[in-house]
Amino acid sequence: MPKGKARSSRDERRGAARVESQRTAAAAQAYVEAMLIRRGMWTHRPILENQEGFDLVCTSRERQRHMVRVQVKGRWATDAGGPNIQNERLDDFDYLALVRLNAGYYYSMKGKPGGVKPPEIYVFPGAVVKKYFRKGLTPGKGWGGKFQYEHVPHLKNYEGDAGLDRIAAELRVPGLEAHASKIVAGHRRRARSSNPG
Repeated sequence: MPKGKARSSRDERRGAARVESQRTAAAAQAYVEAMLIRRGMWTHRPILENQEGFDLVCTSRERQRHMVRVQVKGRWATDAGGPNIQNERLDDFDYLALVRLNAGYYYSMKGKPGGVKPPEIYVFPGAVVKKYFRKGLTPGKGWGGKFQYEHVPHLKNYEGDAGLDRIAAELRVPGLEAHASKIVAGHRRRARSSNPG
């Protein structure tokens, strides 16, 4: 194959991988935002996205002046390992939200059935991320390493609502059922005020 064609093919593959990475990041961030809002928190994106070392800022009605910084990492493949993190970004967030989109097997289990599953979300405090961060495990990238979340003991304590509850507790947000009751009560009040008769 001529050099020009080989370079063009390589550039196309890199471009496709970049687009796939952007799609994964966008899907993961939207999922985390939806779950945080469902849990009764307010979310905001920094003005300079991808520059601050975190993707979302969480606040609440209960603690409006207190902010929690959340770094979002997404994994498209069901058999993907832990996410890559830059060394100098480890102190830039308070929590890391890992979203496993579980869109199928692409790596070691490629071709096997049963790879497509519902998404999963894990929320880890920054201290846990630092403890299970392994520097230099990112091939070809001397600046970073991997968060080996699969080695974290009692992983269920960080999964789904159990993980989201950690942020909620810091922001003093009521439990999920209490939050749902407040929303229902608000709907009923508005319905009564709009239909006084």
